[in-house]
Amino acid sequence: MHQIRQRWWALCVLPACLLWTATVQADPCRYIEEGTACAPEVCEPEVCAPEVCAPEVCAPEIECGGDCAEPGCSGGCGGSEPPAGLLGNFLHGGKGLTIEYIYTGEVFNNARGGLSTTNATVYRGNLDLVITADLDELGFFPGGTFFIYGQNGHGRGLTENFTGDYQGVSNIDAHDFMQVSEYWWERGFMGGDIVARLGKIDAAADFNVVDLGGDFCNGSFGLMPTIPMPTFPDPAAGIEGFFQVTDWLMFKAAIFDGAASGEQWGFSGTGETFSIFEFKSTYDLGCRKLPGDFMVGMWYHSATFDDVLTPGVLNVQDFRQQQQQPFGKLGGGGFAVLGAGDTYAGNHGVYLGLDQMLFIEQDEQGLGTFIQFGWAPKDRNPISQYFGGGLVYKGFFDRRDEDVIGLGVAHAIFSSNIPDRDAETAIELFYKMPLGPYTTIQPDLQYIASPNGNGNDAVVAGMRFEVVL
Repeated sequence: MHQIRQRWWALCVLPACLLWTATVQADPCRYIEEGTACAPEVCEPEVCAPEVCAPEVCAPEIECGGDCAEPGCSGGCGGSEPPAGLLGNFLHGGKGLTIEYIYTGEVFNNARGGLSTTNATVYRGNLDLVITADLDELGFFPGGTFFIYGQNGHGRGLTENFTGDYQGVSNIDAHDFMQVSEYWWERGFMGGDIVARLGKIDAAADFNVVDLGGDFCNGSFGLMPTIPMPTFPDPAAGIEGFFQVTDWLMFKAAIFDGAASGEQWGFSGTGETFSIFEFKSTYDLGCRKLPGDFMVGMWYHSATFDDVLTPGVLNVQDFRQQQQQPFGKLGGGGFAVLGAGDTYAGNHGVYLGLDQMLFIEQDEQGLGTFIQFGWAPKDRNPISQYFGGGLVYKGFFDRRDEDVIGLGVAHAIFSSNIPDRDAETAIELFYKMPLGPYTTIQPDLQYIASPNGNGNDAVVAGMRFEVVL
């Protein structure tokens, strides 16, 4: 029954996202309601029906007057800027220097299934300190931008003792730590068409990023489980390059230390490397100019990997380590158990990602979809294939323009070399709402089918909040 249920979700939910995209592309003017204001580029008679985009309907944008009292005026208006956070502007830097303090906390409960529901309510928190310095504005040679990111993670998560899932209920779940997670220097060349970044870097901030999946709590929406990328809580030293090939195409490349550890300031000295390459296309779709991004990438890890042999009981420490280190070197509670079996020189994989707006009300409000796919060889990776996707709507309810609601599915298929494991499917629904300029809350519900590939289906409910200090 678990296998049938997981295949049903993967076959029905993800194609539904594609169907939405195809519908908009086939009839781009479908959502232009008669009588609504249109931008000039929308009013193309050969694309949109004249009765929809008549000149008298497409009113010109109203310029902003002195006190911005005119209804419908656009553009910036007078008035003082609000403080950068609850602490006021004094502790948030000044000319050429920006300092941010962000606290994220969450309470989750395993209400049913998984490993245990006894005392299955946990709290996890993460404090971020982010400093960004514009070296050109500050007058420091050689110019560019310097960035440093300190973190403190504390509390417990559900994955290790309660749900037993592989993908991770929360993307901030980790061991307790206090560290400088990132520090790097960046500079642009040739008018910004080429950008180089050097230092200790979180690779997941720049590669394999689907923006519309960013508000989900489950780990796979932010990082596919097929990629051993150096990221939270273990970024790595490395160098990245970004090349703007054309207005719509960017090429990215990076090489990192292959034995990542958040506690390290420099390289590990192992000689192992993780390399990743990505092409990203940015475009506007149809007469409504619906923005979208499509990416395709590949990665390579130079270490020696052991054959995936025997499944074990997954714990959160091994789960996080598996995102950065060769799976065959974990041992213990992970899937890779050392001993008899083949070894392989290196590891590799490919991935695809899509962000696409389907309908825009105004500004950034509207409905969008995202789709993910990842593949890695089944002989040396616990997860050989991953399919993910979802729908996200900003401003769904009247007078709640900044609220975000999302529904996503993350389907991880275990290597067929691992006995008694099939797939794990996580379905997540969230509603994120701001409570003033500095605080947001986010109720979250997840249904996890076959945690760890063969566990009891789990139901998880929780609440995440974020405070900008």
